[in-house]
Amino acid sequence: MVRKRITAGQSLDGALSASAYNDLLSLLDHRDRVGLWQPKPLVTEPQHREPKATVVMGYNGTGANLGAGSVVGIQSPGVDSSNAYGELKREVTIYGCLPTSDHVAKFGITMEPIAA
Repeated sequence: MVRKRITAGQSLDGALSASAYNDLLSLLDHRDRVGLWQPKPLVTEPQHREPKATVVMGYNGTGANLGAGSVVGIQSPGVDSSNAYGELKREVTIYGCLPTSDHVAKFGITMEPIAA
């Protein structure tokens, strides 16, 4: 595509100077020569990936017996790692509670029944 340059002193209805307009045309020409223009696909991949589910140990802090598939809010780590030793320090343990609006994206689902 041939783009017509304008000479110094001319303007495009006062909106753009000749120099700025010609610089813009030079950038467009370069983009076309180098092949930087690629049409975007109509369907794109999501920009973020959802984290995979992880199985962890948990304490039942709800005060009730929980069945398999129960939803619990994640309140805090179940073991203070500064006082934990050995295996407890390597495994993640959480303290589960009744879910509230404060637990958006901070919840777990029990795989097995857990006694109160």
